[in-house]
Amino acid sequence: MAAAASLIATSAHAVTVWQGEAVIDSVSSQCSATRSGVRVDSIVKTVLRPRNVGNNGAATSISFIVNGVAMFAMVLANGQMPDGTAVTHGHNSSGEMKINYSSDYSEFVQSPATIVGATVDATLTGRINHFLFVPNCEITFRAAYSKRTS
Repeated sequence: MAAAASLIATSAHAVTVWQGEAVIDSVSSQCSATRSGVRVDSIVKTVLRPRNVGNNGAATSISFIVNGVAMFAMVLANGQMPDGTAVTHGHNSSGEMKINYSSDYSEFVQSPATIVGATVDATLTGRINHFLFVPNCEITFRAAYSKRTS
């Protein structure tokens, strides 16, 4: 969870985040290699830190906490959507820390397209490859977020 904390707070400057849940809509067969239990219709916790809101900086960060045993955080350079390669870090279901991995993502659609400080709710859908650091584990998801107020 230390990696998640680094996405939520930097130094003495608070960042602005939206938190919510994501539903996993599809998983490839390679995802069975993870012990996290990720499967179709899994509901996971997620935090979205959109770019250029308050002290958030130029990158968008998205983290997924799966069944309380695995954490997967993505950093999208310049908030690039709908597709690209993200720097990822976190820990897998065996507790191994993973730092500076790469994961391809595609079909990302964020609504509203530009999130600002006054945005209350947001959604994000997309496809992620190498989810939870498992080679070729590909998922699709849909997430709903509400702005964290404190």
